[in-house]
Amino acid sequence: MAESNDKNKNSQEEKPEEVTPETEEFQAEQTDTGSDSDDAEKEVKPEGKVMKFIKSILPSVGIAIGSILLVYLLHYFGAFNTLELKLYDLRMKLRGPLSGTESNSALPQAEGFIDLTEPFTDTNQNGIWDDEELYTDSNENGNYDSSEPFIDSGNGVWDEGEPFVDLDGNGSFDEWDEFEDKGNGKWDAAEKYTDVNKNRIWDGENKNYDEGIDSQNSEGVGCWIEESCANGTYDPDEEFTDSGNGKWDGAEPFQDKNNNTVWDDAEPFRDDNGDGKWNVPEPIMDRNSNGTWDDSEVFTDINGNGIWDMAEDFTDDNENGKWDEGEELFDVGNEIWDEGEEFVDIDECEKTGEVCHNGECVEYKECHDINQNGKWDPGLDVVIVEIDDESFRLINEPMPYSRGTIWARAIKNLADAGAKVVTIDMMFDKPDHQTQNIKSYIENQGIEGLEIKEGDQLLIEAIEYARSKGTHVILASARKVEPTRYPPDYLLEPTQELIETEHKQHTGLVNINTDTDGFYRQYGIFYSISGVQSMNYTLGIESVLRFLDIEENPDPVFDAETGVITIGPLHIQSYGVSNTFLLNYLGPVSGEFKTFNRYALSNIVDTQDYNIGEGEFNPDFGEMDYFEDQNWMDKYIDPIMAPIFEAQGFINPFKGKIVVLGTSLAEDQDIKPTPYLSYGEQDYLMPGVEIHANAIQQMLNADYIQMPTGTLEYKTRFNKDHLLIISLLIVVTLLMVTKTPPIWGFVIMAVELIIWISYSIGAFLTDYLWLYKLIAGQNINVPGLGESAMIPILFPAASIILPYGINLTYKLFTEGQDKAFLKAAFGNYISPELIDEMFDSKSKPELGGNAAMRTAYFTDIASFSTFSELLTASDLVTLLNEYMTAMTDILLNYGGTLDKYEGDAIIAFFGAPVDQPDNALLALKAGVEMQGACEMLRQKWVDEGDKWPEVVKQMRTRIGINHGDLVCGNMGSEGRMNYTMIGDTVNTASRLEEGAKQYGIYLATTIETMEAAGKDEFEWRIVDKTRYVGKSDATITVEILGFKGGISDDLMKAIEIFNEGFELYQEMDWDGAIAKFTESEKYEEEFVGRPNTPSRKLMDRCEEYKEESPVSGDEEWDGVFTMTKK
Repeated sequence: MAESNDKNKNSQEEKPEEVTPETEEFQAEQTDTGSDSDDAEKEVKPEGKVMKFIKSILPSVGIAIGSILLVYLLHYFGAFNTLELKLYDLRMKLRGPLSGTESNSALPQAEGFIDLTEPFTDTNQNGIWDDEELYTDSNENGNYDSSEPFIDSGNGVWDEGEPFVDLDGNGSFDEWDEFEDKGNGKWDAAEKYTDVNKNRIWDGENKNYDEGIDSQNSEGVGCWIEESCANGTYDPDEEFTDSGNGKWDGAEPFQDKNNNTVWDDAEPFRDDNGDGKWNVPEPIMDRNSNGTWDDSEVFTDINGNGIWDMAEDFTDDNENGKWDEGEELFDVGNEIWDEGEEFVDIDECEKTGEVCHNGECVEYKECHDINQNGKWDPGLDVVIVEIDDESFRLINEPMPYSRGTIWARAIKNLADAGAKVVTIDMMFDKPDHQTQNIKSYIENQGIEGLEIKEGDQLLIEAIEYARSKGTHVILASARKVEPTRYPPDYLLEPTQELIETEHKQHTGLVNINTDTDGFYRQYGIFYSISGVQSMNYTLGIESVLRFLDIEENPDPVFDAETGVITIGPLHIQSYGVSNTFLLNYLGPVSGEFKTFNRYALSNIVDTQDYNIGEGEFNPDFGEMDYFEDQNWMDKYIDPIMAPIFEAQGFINPFKGKIVVLGTSLAEDQDIKPTPYLSYGEQDYLMPGVEIHANAIQQMLNADYIQMPTGTLEYKTRFNKDHLLIISLLIVVTLLMVTKTPPIWGFVIMAVELIIWISYSIGAFLTDYLWLYKLIAGQNINVPGLGESAMIPILFPAASIILPYGINLTYKLFTEGQDKAFLKAAFGNYISPELIDEMFDSKSKPELGGNAAMRTAYFTDIASFSTFSELLTASDLVTLLNEYMTAMTDILLNYGGTLDKYEGDAIIAFFGAPVDQPDNALLALKAGVEMQGACEMLRQKWVDEGDKWPEVVKQMRTRIGINHGDLVCGNMGSEGRMNYTMIGDTVNTASRLEEGAKQYGIYLATTIETMEAAGKDEFEWRIVDKTRYVGKSDATITVEILGFKGGISDDLMKAIEIFNEGFELYQEMDWDGAIAKFTESEKYEEEFVGRPNTPSRKLMDRCEEYKEESPVSGDEEWDGVFTMTKK
């Protein structure tokens, strides 16, 4: 077959390929551009365009509808609810507390606007570092630290020139005398002192011992070291336990809290001599004129710690032992603003901008007057009082506390302190437990004549007393549900005795709504209870109404359009048109973060007539000593002490406030998880009383969270709004990602997701750049009153992610189908890697073909007809299969495309259907590899012995390769087509393969192909210049012998000499050329079956040209051999 000249190797036989429905869509996308195709001339009917458009959008429409249904169903069944609630909590933490130690808010906070850590000009001589005072900056941090030395303008030590009160009348300053301190904290020369030992020098600083005067080791009289012990000297015959100060202290026991073995200012002690301090006289009100302080007499306890402190100084003009109005005050420096004093709040000055309340916004130019009301505001309206661990330890009564002794006392004391509302978050639904216990004891012991007043009656009297003082008292009730009861719900109120009083007793429900995860994020407004006609308001609503001086509860008015519930002056933005609103927590628990002013119940009941703490009997005086009893509440309610403290700058924290009382004890099981559960480094459960406090303050501030979408979770009322959000986001997402590559689709989806999350969380923070600021370490804006909005995150996020995911899945599925089609159509002709590359690059073959610089590739087995004669049909098929498999694998490995097999011939091309810029190089490499593989097959067949005839063992393959302009595409009819190649480049490649046998070469190509591939890659030589039949241009035929450096020395020598002979041949030096070709022939490779060699072929031609010149006369020869037949 290879020897037959009348076989047309360039004929393109159609290979049957039926267009199946699976391939129809793929092929429909191909463009009809081939000039030889009739399809290019056909006009597409308008209805065809419509149908094509409909078909193209059907998948996206299906994905959109499916995504909408899927997201909606997930939303309907609450798949997003739990995580959405956690994102609610995240918003709170990102915003941060609105009050307390961690707050960045410019709104009123628990402690008002004066902060204890702010630098200020100290005009009251309080003995701490003041702004503008000199100091040594030891650590060079630019701030004064407590351990650094400083120049003190008022340090609490008397210096010369400072006026003092001479208590003992000796005319000189003693350490117990009261004075104005110059500021250096030590005795100075010329300062007056009491010279106890009459040596006319001061012995306290230099520690000199005056022999015969100062006493050491029980000798002499006077003082050792300290000059201040004139009336308290140690004498040899006295026995005492030295507490560490080197002198006798009158055997006054004390509690050494810091274990330094000496008494320190502010440590509790037993004041035996009645002077109110540790062995230093203090001015007293000596009612019985006995010269000593008695238990019932009053001393000036300015800071309310139950003991006299050196810092509590005043000029006692009338020497009555107490401060009177008109006497000069020396401020103790409590760092608290007193009404009427001007101040500049440094922290607040750093916060500028607008503050909004009830829809009205103001620019605060005076940074310390944040609400522009022209006066100082004391902060939050709510104060918390808790039964905490300290109260449990200090209150000497069993739990539950008696209503007559504890709760009644607390109500009275708070009323005396000026509280406007006292709200008790404790259930009093049964008679007072402690009263019942005492009654039972009296009855069991048979005690007669002892009457016990009911604790509930005492509580009623306390409530009436509070009413007379203008203080409202709210008691707790609850809505209870028992499934076995009919009706199952009922109202649990305080005892009948507490309810049926002369005046109406207001109660509020303590019920607080929980979310599905057990957290507390909503607060109830009212509840309907079976059998109760009116709405029952919650504890917070009742407290706010009383605070606003509304005695009778107005009925709630509901606006179904806006979801606002109006109760008198309150306009509450409900959550999802329900009976609750979202809690906008001011911060984490007050116990650790001071969100609210919080006090222990033990402080509230601690007055002069009630002892707290552990007591110890003193046998010397026959009474109990209570070391921790400080009469804390007296500084706000005692008729004598309260004015003194108020004048000294102590602000009453209860005056005009709503005081909410409850418990924070874990055993009371009233501590709840809130959005601020995990804050900082540990978890903080919030007492229920503080949840009420947050709700009350939120209502007073009208700081409600807006809900543009109605709810976060699915509610039938808002399903249209939620469905609209879902649909819009899905459609927008699909419009952007449907036609984009997967990686860009992912980027678009991620950007869209980030935008939505930034928007939804930013709406709560009123800062849409919060994510950037968080990453950049900048402060996030803090919203003003009523500015925060809660917009869902998860179901909108799912509306972005799910359609992207479904679309990507569909793409991967259809791409898999397309790849399967390509592999079915081209798998036998091109490599799987090339199929993938073709698909990924979307280089689909165009119907009708397209032209490009590609490489045609032809192979044929030399003398194949001889094989057919010597082998049986079966052996011939076996041989061909083995040969074709080896050759085709090499072809595909180098990215070639198999066009067809024709008997023993392989027809292929490189550079299509996927563009290969180096297709010429790949084709030549494949040709060299095939020759190597053929050599291996020959050796294999030799090793198999007599299985194959000798001609098989000498089998050779001829290869023709040509690079040029080549058209590749689908050729044939609409119903049957073949992906193949056409063009003159194909014809030349075929003739190169056929003509190779004339020269006895086995890998023939053109000089143009060599230049495209790279001449330095191979060992090669030009063997001839030929003009084929029917062509005007000559073809320079090149033989490739192997890769660079991969041939024998003999062949290298043959190439060198042959090239010299070829130059002489081109110059028509026939004799010289013959001589060279004769010499190169000696080095040509000889093997069985080689019909010729290039040297021999051109040697013979030179002999012919010697006889008959290729040109006539003086005509110049172009060196081209013109063929006369194919």
